[in-house]
Amino acid sequence: MHKYFGIIPARAGSKGILKKNLQLIGDKPMLRYTFEAVINSVEIDCCILSSDDSEAINLATMMGISAPFVRPQELARDQSSTIDVIEHALNWYKKEYSSLPENIVVLQPTSPFRTAIDIDNAIKEYQSCNSQSLISVCDVSQHPSDCITVRKDGSLERIPLLKDDAKEGRQGYEKVYFIDGGIYISTVDRFLEKRTMFDNQSAIYVIPKSHGIDIDDLFDLELARAMICYANNAKNIFG
Repeated sequence: MHKYFGIIPARAGSKGILKKNLQLIGDKPMLRYTFEAVINSVEIDCCILSSDDSEAINLATMMGISAPFVRPQELARDQSSTIDVIEHALNWYKKEYSSLPENIVVLQPTSPFRTAIDIDNAIKEYQSCNSQSLISVCDVSQHPSDCITVRKDGSLERIPLLKDDAKEGRQGYEKVYFIDGGIYISTVDRFLEKRTMFDNQSAIYVIPKSHGIDIDDLFDLELARAMICYANNAKNIFG
């Protein structure tokens, strides 16, 4: 039985960006960044790719990441649940090893800048806390205190947040984090009971904002490309 079973969910379809998981960031497909993080992780002792994309499966095989099945089409649609994808991976694991792993670590490829060190440090934090699940988060770019909603009658309303009037500006509001989607950890028993990777009892692991970019649309993709370009130029400039 493995202690930390990694699952990389990467379906072929995407509403926002065509073949999103294989889009180039720098000179590498987005998916490759997550593969490299897993390969360099010390704590993950088993990891698979769950995908219906033959290109993604071929890339995984080339890099030594296990892709033991083609994900069924009913689990590869826009409306397909990640929870069902995880359960499918666990069912495969149980058939393969005649048992279940102790913990699962879900690593979404749309968080390409999450590193092996981030993964290992998140697992260490998980080991030291009293929670049965943990998620990675980062500081928000746009604070909810600066956000509004438009009500049905057309009036505007600020996002409600608790505020300490003794403090000025953002410092007066309760701390807010962004769930970056890069790392989800849970005991298998807890996941199977609750069918969710996190809840209000989960622990958090704060990663640098630069590692927490979650690529959801073309703006995010171009931002990631610009970050890689800047990083590569900085290496050339500073050696």
